[in-house]
Amino acid sequence: MTNFFFALVFVFSMTITAKANSEIIKTFEKFQQNFGKTYTSEEELNKRLAIFSKNMRHISNMNAKHVLSSEEAVFGITKFSDLTSEEFNKAYLTYQSRKTNPGKNVAFGSLIPDVIDWVAQGAVNPPTTAGSLGGEIYPLVSSIEGAAKVSGKHPLGFLSTQQLGDCSNKDLPALQEYVVKNGMESAAGYKHGTPCGYDASRVAVKVQRFEQIKAGEANLKNATAFRPVMVCLAASSFQTYRSGILTKCDDVVNHCLELVGYDFSSTQPYWRLQNSWGTNWGESGYIRIATGSNLCKISDYASYAVV
Repeated sequence: MTNFFFALVFVFSMTITAKANSEIIKTFEKFQQNFGKTYTSEEELNKRLAIFSKNMRHISNMNAKHVLSSEEAVFGITKFSDLTSEEFNKAYLTYQSRKTNPGKNVAFGSLIPDVIDWVAQGAVNPPTTAGSLGGEIYPLVSSIEGAAKVSGKHPLGFLSTQQLGDCSNKDLPALQEYVVKNGMESAAGYKHGTPCGYDASRVAVKVQRFEQIKAGEANLKNATAFRPVMVCLAASSFQTYRSGILTKCDDVVNHCLELVGYDFSSTQPYWRLQNSWGTNWGESGYIRIATGSNLCKISDYASYAVV
């Protein structure tokens, strides 16, 4: 009887395992279809399936640690779900934090509103995909576009990310220095050169300077109340982010985004940021991060353009 019992348990366990593996394979196939994933060999396919399976377990564990509600972050399948965390970090989290000047306290005499949405106010272009140009260029250019619009000197337009990719070092201080010295051409006006196609006669927006914001969420709120801001923060947990308000984060600063607003009147106050990974990531290209504890070091490396 005992041997028969253990045999039944073994068969049952094998059935459960086979069913679980079958479900993972079906989910992986759907993932490939949804994100246009193809692999060059059976070996690569099996490798990515194993990574995908491991990431599914990680996603399940992350969601289990959160008290899921209509507001809190939900983690799930994204276009990065066939990458290891090391591959994801190397390919998409390329910013390296460095010491900057202490920055300025940002204080204003007027009352700072508790809700700001620069997207709704027409100062933010739709999300796009950074591609090979680098993670700092897109949020930098987006924040300049927003500052130009809010200044009242320019309509909201598309400035040339390719100009910065061709003509400047991709290090953020070098990019900012280049923009102040040369100005920005429009995306439509810039002509690709070898290596740089910059033409001063085609400059669409001139930037007087970039202001570094002193660390602290109060300073960040004050600055964001008046224009979109660029922030560099810790983003390793973004690999599986799907929606909701992020409430847990690591502290290794490795990515930059455009801060496009906040809501301090919400039950869970949050910052809203636009990423450069396309509209099929996060909340149609955006992420919300909880305020109150400098989560992801969101206020440590922030700056804005003065147009």
